[in-house]
Amino acid sequence: MFFNRRKEAEPIEEVMTDIWDCVTEDCSGWARKDFSFSSEPVCPFCEGAMIAESKMLPVLNDRIQNR
Repeated sequence: MFFNRRKEAEPIEEVMTDIWDCVTEDCSGWARKDFSFSSEPVCPFCEGAMIAESKMLPVLNDRIQNR
């Protein structure tokens, strides 16, 4: 008997998401804009400047909605 049959993984829904991206060439730090506390954040890894960009990311369903 063969019991190791796997179901196909459900596709993960992705959307264009606004992010902050580190400008330092050696750093790959980024953060979702929805989770930043500053209008001009610094990179938490290298303390470099960050610029606004967009990236395809999975949808987060447990986000706190702005009231």
